[in-house]
Amino acid sequence: AAAGALRVLVVYPSAVVAEVLLAMLASLGHLPTHFPGADALPPTAADGAGWDVIVVDPALRVDGERVGARLSRRWPGVPRVALTARADAAAQREAIAAGFELFLRLPVSRAALGDGLARCRRSA
Repeated sequence: AAAGALRVLVVYPSAVVAEVLLAMLASLGHLPTHFPGADALPPTAADGAGWDVIVVDPALRVDGERVGARLSRRWPGVPRVALTARADAAAQREAIAAGFELFLRLPVSRAALGDGLARCRRSA
């Protein structure tokens, strides 16, 4: 991997959104991997997939639990970025309260995504 490249796990149900995100992340020099939902994720952190950042839709749920909570248990200490199409003011408050390091709204620009990942890197 290139110096500065982050291994980014993208957990997003929309294939269209994920495709755009993966292209943007790759164009920024990062190494993205996409899973459509938390039920499809690798089972443990010992699977060799050491993520540097996780980008996830904060509204996603598995078995009634928010995916963000599950991801933070599975990969503790890995910064999580909330990426949502929600436009309401509560969306950001809820994401930050749920432990997300960063909040981004769709549609997200390549510049905003790159800047957000740079901030996650500094806080990590």
